[in-house]
Amino acid sequence: MDMGNNSMSIKPSVPNDGIISHVYGALLSKDFSNLEQVLHHNWAVLVPQAFNKEIVAEERQALQSQLIYNIELFLSQSLTPKEVFAKLKAGNAPDLFCGRAFRNGEPTYSCRDCAYDPTCVLCMQCFEKSAHKSHKYRINTSSGGGYCDCGDVDAWKAFPACSEHGKAAATDNQNPESRLPEGMVQRAEVLFQCILRYSYQVLSSALDADLPDSLVEKNVLATDSYCTMLLNDEIHTYEQVISRLIKAVGVTNKEAVDFATTVDREGRAPVFTGPKATCQKLSQEIQKKFNLNDSKILEAAVMHHSFVSHQDFAQLLLKWLEEIIDYSDGLRKIFCRVAMVPDEDVSDISLLEKILLADTSFWKAVRLQFHQLFMTGVFKDVESKTQFAILLTKHYIDLYRDFVRDDHYRTVSATAVTVQVYTVTPIAKVLIEKHRLIEVILKTLLKESERWKNDKGILDFQSRRDSEAYAIFKRAQFVIHDLKYALGCTLNNPQWTPDLQSSFLNGFTTFLELLTQIQGMDAAKRFTTHHIEYEMEWETAFTLQLKLTDIITLFIQHCRTSPEVLVSAYTAILRYMPKYTIYTNEITIAGHSANCCVFDVGGPEKCVSIHLPLHRLLAGLNHHLPPDVNYTSPQFAPMNCQLQLFNLLEEPLRIQVMLAQIYSEMWKRNGYSIQSQMYYYMYVKCRPEMYDRDIQLIQSVAAVMEPDSFLIHVIHKYTLTSIFQNSDSQFTTLSVKQTTEIVREMLQLLIIILGERYVEGVGKVTPQQIVQREIIHLLAISRSSHSDLDKNMPEDVNSETQLENYVREVADFTRDSTGKGMYTLMDECRALFNPCFYHYSKADQSKAEDSQKMFRKNSGLDGALPIPFTPQWTERYSSVSRLFTCDVMLHVIHTLLSNMVAKRSRIRSESHLEKVLHLITLALHEDKHEFAAGNKSLPFTNAAQRYKGSSLYSSERLGSRELSILDLLNECQNSEHVTHAPLKDLLGYVLKYFSEVASMGHECGGSIVTKKRSTENLDSAAQAAIDKQKALRAKKAAKSRSKIIEKMMKAQQKFMDGAADLFQTCNVESEGAKETTPMDCSDSLAEESKTPVALGPNKSAARPHLENYVCILCQDASTIDDDTTVVYSAFVQRSTVLSRNSSHRNTQEDTPTDVSVLLVPSELSHGVFTTTCGHAMHASCFKIYHDSVVARERRRAQRALFQYLNPAFDFDKGEFFCPLCESIANCVLPVLPCAGRKDSSQSPPVCAVNLSNWLKILTQLAQPDSAMSSLEDNCPIPDLAKVAADTVYTNLMELYDFLSSSANQTELSEEMAATVVKFLSTIFAVGKNKKNDNPDLLEDPEIAPLIWNTTAYTIQVMEQVIRSDNKPLFGHLSLRQEMCMSLLVRFLSVCHKVIPQNYVKSHCQVLLHGLLSPGQPVSQTSTVNAAVLPAQRSNSIIDIDAFHYLVSLCFSLPSLFSSSMYTVSAGSMNEQYILHLVLSVHMAQIMLGYQTPAASSSHATSAPDQSPVTPVTQEPPSSSFNTAVSSMDVAEDSVSLVEVFSKLHSVIGAPCEDAVTESALENHLITASLPFLRCAAFLFSNLTDVAAPPALHALCSPRKEYEVITKYLDVPNQPAALFTSEILTILVNKCTNDKSIASSISKNIRPVMPVEYPLKINSLIKLPDDYSELINTASRFTCPNSTGSDESRTPTLCLVCGEMLCSQSYCCQVEVNGSNSRGRQEAIGAASSHTKVCGAGTGIYLRVRQCQVVLLAGKSKGCFIPAPYVDDYGETDITLRRGNPLKLCHTAYRDLHRLWLSHGVQEKVARSTASSSGQFLADWRHL
Repeated sequence: MDMGNNSMSIKPSVPNDGIISHVYGALLSKDFSNLEQVLHHNWAVLVPQAFNKEIVAEERQALQSQLIYNIELFLSQSLTPKEVFAKLKAGNAPDLFCGRAFRNGEPTYSCRDCAYDPTCVLCMQCFEKSAHKSHKYRINTSSGGGYCDCGDVDAWKAFPACSEHGKAAATDNQNPESRLPEGMVQRAEVLFQCILRYSYQVLSSALDADLPDSLVEKNVLATDSYCTMLLNDEIHTYEQVISRLIKAVGVTNKEAVDFATTVDREGRAPVFTGPKATCQKLSQEIQKKFNLNDSKILEAAVMHHSFVSHQDFAQLLLKWLEEIIDYSDGLRKIFCRVAMVPDEDVSDISLLEKILLADTSFWKAVRLQFHQLFMTGVFKDVESKTQFAILLTKHYIDLYRDFVRDDHYRTVSATAVTVQVYTVTPIAKVLIEKHRLIEVILKTLLKESERWKNDKGILDFQSRRDSEAYAIFKRAQFVIHDLKYALGCTLNNPQWTPDLQSSFLNGFTTFLELLTQIQGMDAAKRFTTHHIEYEMEWETAFTLQLKLTDIITLFIQHCRTSPEVLVSAYTAILRYMPKYTIYTNEITIAGHSANCCVFDVGGPEKCVSIHLPLHRLLAGLNHHLPPDVNYTSPQFAPMNCQLQLFNLLEEPLRIQVMLAQIYSEMWKRNGYSIQSQMYYYMYVKCRPEMYDRDIQLIQSVAAVMEPDSFLIHVIHKYTLTSIFQNSDSQFTTLSVKQTTEIVREMLQLLIIILGERYVEGVGKVTPQQIVQREIIHLLAISRSSHSDLDKNMPEDVNSETQLENYVREVADFTRDSTGKGMYTLMDECRALFNPCFYHYSKADQSKAEDSQKMFRKNSGLDGALPIPFTPQWTERYSSVSRLFTCDVMLHVIHTLLSNMVAKRSRIRSESHLEKVLHLITLALHEDKHEFAAGNKSLPFTNAAQRYKGSSLYSSERLGSRELSILDLLNECQNSEHVTHAPLKDLLGYVLKYFSEVASMGHECGGSIVTKKRSTENLDSAAQAAIDKQKALRAKKAAKSRSKIIEKMMKAQQKFMDGAADLFQTCNVESEGAKETTPMDCSDSLAEESKTPVALGPNKSAARPHLENYVCILCQDASTIDDDTTVVYSAFVQRSTVLSRNSSHRNTQEDTPTDVSVLLVPSELSHGVFTTTCGHAMHASCFKIYHDSVVARERRRAQRALFQYLNPAFDFDKGEFFCPLCESIANCVLPVLPCAGRKDSSQSPPVCAVNLSNWLKILTQLAQPDSAMSSLEDNCPIPDLAKVAADTVYTNLMELYDFLSSSANQTELSEEMAATVVKFLSTIFAVGKNKKNDNPDLLEDPEIAPLIWNTTAYTIQVMEQVIRSDNKPLFGHLSLRQEMCMSLLVRFLSVCHKVIPQNYVKSHCQVLLHGLLSPGQPVSQTSTVNAAVLPAQRSNSIIDIDAFHYLVSLCFSLPSLFSSSMYTVSAGSMNEQYILHLVLSVHMAQIMLGYQTPAASSSHATSAPDQSPVTPVTQEPPSSSFNTAVSSMDVAEDSVSLVEVFSKLHSVIGAPCEDAVTESALENHLITASLPFLRCAAFLFSNLTDVAAPPALHALCSPRKEYEVITKYLDVPNQPAALFTSEILTILVNKCTNDKSIASSISKNIRPVMPVEYPLKINSLIKLPDDYSELINTASRFTCPNSTGSDESRTPTLCLVCGEMLCSQSYCCQVEVNGSNSRGRQEAIGAASSHTKVCGAGTGIYLRVRQCQVVLLAGKSKGCFIPAPYVDDYGETDITLRRGNPLKLCHTAYRDLHRLWLSHGVQEKVARSTASSSGQFLADWRHL
């Protein structure tokens, strides 16, 4: 900021009085020993005046500037301080650091390759100029309070500075204070000290304290002027504060909202100013409790206005101080020194320390100012930053003590600055080494946890009766973040010194004290007799675990860097391990005995805890011990005496047993809490330091424990001792199902212990192999997106998964049509799939196995899924392999295999055999490792052939046979109990693998051959049995299949018999279609001669087909000729999609009165759109359905909680869901017969009236006072002869006879008429934005124009949708879109039968008069005319939408020829002439706005010697058009287009000065008129039901499309042929008398057109490709209703118009009248308010900081969808959680545009709301 441009730096011309003159003299004096006294005296007088709200704002600003000028005068000793400060700025050394302070919501960039941790960030400007732009980086939004780390070498591994800050000198030995002018150092020291001391005294004073005596002015203090100050808290809601202020203070709702917003932003707000007694009374009212359970009241204080003024001035001084020290490094250095030296008042306490300790006594704005001052002044200086960190650590415990008892968020707390200092490696290392930072942080948390310990010293949160105390403990957990900062940055470059080692170990010991309190938390016992009464509290323990996970990892990583520290930490853990009194029992299995702990996990009196942080930390350190050190080493002997080896095994083993019992449904009575704990126990975020550590600890014990004893402990803990002892007479008490499942889980644990080696320190693996194995097993489940895969990967302390580094080596990345990418596992990596992968849940394991089996089946492989080859153990864990060959393991395997082949066994399961086979596979893998290492004995292979089990146990199951494990495997092949095909394949694989491994040994080669031969014999016998079973199953399957087919055929025949009529109808339709098929498609001439024509005497026949409708409610079929009324559910909505000028959009809730509903403006600022879902219903059936829906919703509305739900539809507005497809609807559209097929059996009448005579007739009819304007059926001929010429009279009577003969007087049924009126009422209610309760609806003159406009608007939208999709005109609309247009057009041809005809006649006269009689004004005396054509609305030719005019004229003109009901003659000569006339008018509109290419680009005029108009004879028209193009008689004297162009421009006073060629003008007219003609083709195709030409079903050039449409509509296909002499005369007269054109002439060149032709497709705003640009733009957006530069919390971008809004904030709410159900005023948010203005109730917004699109449908409905921004993997990132760079996805944005253009927002919102089932509640009104 340039101080010279600040209004605070202005110099007053003359001092105001003697006091100020005295101040000037004192400030300019060289003696400033009494500066503080002088300033205080000056401030005591001027400050109360400068901040007095009763003084005019200009005077207050002048006084405030005077106060600032005084201190600037003293500092600079110059009458022009800004010049002095500018010189200081110029003399600064180049900045080494950026230090840019981030605003709330500003984008920040963190390089994932070079940053030490995620807190090291760059601003957008530095990032764009840095090398990190080409690296992998994250982008996030700042919450404010941080700064850019560019130039900080301690934050980056490489490239620490951008190109700008990298130019600065690395070192600068010159003292920055030496650059300051003489004497400024001393003045600055004194001035800064005065300002800081004054600010601290004033701002930290108690609310009821008095000012210091030096600041008291007696006259000011004597005034009875006080204010009631409302203070902020984060407990009460906005609604509570607003309601209390309205009730207590008596302010309006708007004022209360403003106060609440100010309190929330600033931290306090003065809500009343007046006498002290009144203020105290209001304060007491405000502080009353809302209810008895309130833990805190609203705080309010009564303060004298002078006190408040001094506090405001102190804030102004702090702002000035922040700005002034930013001008000079020397001033910054002085500020740091002054702030940190001990103050004179209290020894050893500096001003900075005082400010820190008083942080919670400040309100929010002051806190943020002080924090910003620290960052600007202290943090940019390395020495000062270190000193600040030391002071912060010194008072750390006191700061957190105040913070945890405060209720403000941490972002406005002094403790939030720890991230700025504890993440700097040199500073953190000094703090840990010299100031015991780790110990200080942990003791802060331990101090707050004391009250939550139980009698055993363990944290217990089962009863949280004191919610305030629990909130304090939750806030205290923020210290864990500080500990992570300190440990994380010091790990970057660990250099152990004795002091550092001692301090670290002390901190580690303190950490063990915390873990001791967590050890054993939430211990649970199994409920066996009854269900648990209430769910136990378990979330707190897991929350702590999640927060401590990174801390544990960092401690382990620190310890591994020093062997001395590692051993000391290991010893400390053993010392803190809990000491148990364990009772043992001797257990014997397979001849081996062991003393096992007597503890039944499932016992009703035994409690098991899932939280064992000490055990798991010990397991983490165990990997990194020196090779010659383990648990049994001598240095750990003192601890081993107290802690036996199996004590380490006991606790983690209990958890595995409990997990098995939960899978066996033994803990169902314990409720969901125990299941939730087990879920999070294996959750990917908790798993590394919980489940994985338990497995590693068990493996470490197995490595040093005697193997047989280890297995006995495991078997005993699973309560399976009796199963594996010599006899099963003493069988387990569990059920067979439970025992089977527990045996399976025990085998799974053994597989995990022996096979899971992909852990650093356990197996010989690399980090890459570990990550890739996780990826392989995740992708083995199914294909996965990058985000899903990343979400399920374990993270390191920097939240990195290393996925991107290794995933491409094991997976293929492919994108779908939407651009979203998916990873697919490579085929060659599927061999690494482990079916017993220990990170799988049960569901994931099943999915993965199914996926693998399907792949193997498709690849022609068998179904075996063996465990892949395992890596070797490390030296420390190599002893685990002894388990394979110990007697107990062989006994377990032999026992389970014996059960599979025995004739009788109580425990037998194929899952047991599968697990045993996996164990054998692991053992064979280990034999191969041993063989490769030089051990040729193959221990397990030989043992498996020798071991034949216990003789007694085997004889009971196998009889007299003695079978080895290999023999049992061979026996299993033929066992009838092995039926699962993949299991048989696995068994065959194991036998083959066994033979392969055994053949590697030379000593047992002969025996193996024998076994192999016997195996081959057994294989042949088994294969024969298998083939016989397969044949039997195939025979049964064929028989079952034949029965099913026979049953289906019978059902099909029964259906055909019952629906014979329907099949007959289908046959009729097929025959009809066959009859109308062209004879020979290959004959192009015949096809050309049969081109369909929709209008005129040559009109083709309508498509013959029988319309049959099946009601979706009763399933009965109906035809159009039945008496029953068929309806379609429809949705009518207001729209601004076609608005051609966003500035002219409707700015009111109601339709503006200056917009005509008859002569619709070409801008189409708003309209009414209708759509239908295409499902038919009987009107009577619908009424029953609708009544039931209304009754149900009314009952639901009476429920208390309904007001908080988000209804999918508003039944008060008649909305409902289609019963079949659940599309949103608010009315029903009746099915009416097509006008084009009414008289298909009769020859159409013929009329010889040509275009010229037809125009003369209409000219006469357009006169309001003419007798011809009121023709009736019995109108006397002589009367007509008096008012019309002979030729006009003759042609008039012929036209009258023609229209009368084609009239159809069919009456509507009562039900049909009621349905028509109901639909009209919905159109009227939506179009006028009124309630649908008008009893005199048909008496309203606007009803007819509204339905005409609705149809025209809907057709125009459909045309734009087709054009936007670049699809052919016909054949590519959906069925429901085609049905909607057809039903609307049919409705227009019938709806006049319920509308008074005099209204329609009057409308027609207005339409004709505006065109054919332009010189005479339309009479406004008529009520009808006044309603449809407002007086202030012009009917200029350039400002009328031609297609709306065409539709209105087509369906109103027949009314002039009958006083009773009339019928629209579909496709007659009348419609043909109307189209010709309106198309000519539209061509004239295009000509009036036409600019030549040269004029449009450079606006240059033609040369003087060049003719302005090129003669038509110089360039003939294009020969691509046929000369005979229409059945109409075209005048031979038709003029050229250039002549028409010149004449039109001449009559309006804008002569054509540019050279216009015939071909260029013709091409422009063709292109520009195509949208109109396409809409006309839609209209008349549905009106006449004449099939469209085949050429319109394919894409073609504009000229070709123009030719085909004009032939189809039977109008001249040469634009010049349209302008007959009569039409040209009409256009010339219209332009001559058009005042709007004359007034819009710009510089006498051409008129200003409301719209440009050709009409462009409206689209959403253009978005930047880089999402960070949007974030940066939003960060600079400030709330428009806030004072100052307050950032908007939720900046929201309207994608329709591009306006940025302050959404979801009370500050920008707008009160509207009658928007709620009671008609009272209601406050709605900025987005909801803008939706009314911009989208007529429909809005599309982008919430920038959330990267989320909001769809709004009205004020009470909405939904969220992903933003059209994706990362490199094609995925969106809602809330920017992943932080990947986002780019605009043009496909997604195009889909969003199509949703908006096709009016699908309402339906999208309704479906989303209905599918959410009320799970997500949002108050869309306040958005």
